[in-house]
Amino acid sequence: QIQNLIIVPHKYLHLFPLHALWLNDHQRLIDRFAVSYFPNLQTWKICQNRQRSRHSLIGIENPTQDKDLIFAKAEMASIRQRQQFSHRKIFPGKQASKAEILHSATDTHCFHFSGHAEYNFQNPLDSYLMLSENSEENLTLNTIFADLHIPQADLVTLSACCTGVVDAFQPLEEYLGLPTGFLLAGAKAVIGSQWKVNSIATAFIFDEFYRQLEQTGNKAIALKNAQNWLRRRTADELRERASTWDLSKLEITERIRLDAALYSLEGIPFENPYYWAAFILTGC
Repeated sequence: QIQNLIIVPHKYLHLFPLHALWLNDHQRLIDRFAVSYFPNLQTWKICQNRQRSRHSLIGIENPTQDKDLIFAKAEMASIRQRQQFSHRKIFPGKQASKAEILHSATDTHCFHFSGHAEYNFQNPLDSYLMLSENSEENLTLNTIFADLHIPQADLVTLSACCTGVVDAFQPLEEYLGLPTGFLLAGAKAVIGSQWKVNSIATAFIFDEFYRQLEQTGNKAIALKNAQNWLRRRTADELRERASTWDLSKLEITERIRLDAALYSLEGIPFENPYYWAAFILTGC
């Protein structure tokens, strides 16, 4: 009767997508269970006691204005359409300054970042969400520990590369990573990625995740359903889903590039775990 698994990985297993493991010849773990991860059971107890609402959203959209992240705008457009958010505040491009984010995030329920990130294995505290070409503007793990306070946050979603990676190579049991920082800052749950992700697949995952979250109210189940949905969708079905997004804020050149990327999809394009298994839920 078990439907949910809570996993506390040991050392290097923090870097492995355990939810993608095969149970048998036809079934992966994620086909049977909704999976959430924790660095330790103490964190689980803390997160369990955090009672939160989910009505307001802060969205950070491609703050470095990277032209290769055309699906970041599409991703944010699809999330913006969700009715569960009665209050939305989106920071596109250069509007996403570190000072503004630290101030605005204080009373938000959901925090969504779509852009670039970097994990620093030599010094995990220097890992960051990239807000600018100026490194001093980046939202580092050190800054999150020191200056970020999000006591109302139910969910932090980090739609970027390596945002779920932790320092599993140290002899200590305290694994440092961006999810750790956001949980200690007050978040109930964080979704991050374990490797460099594909921007097209990521946009579809979060589009479906927020749809599922609206329906189920359960983050682990919503992520499970979104990942299973993506791995089985045909190219035509994905193009049909993209047609429901409000892309009016995209420039003509961005829309042309997005349409070309969608047109190039064939078969079941995101069946391989590389495309869907990177994102994990840390928290509850």
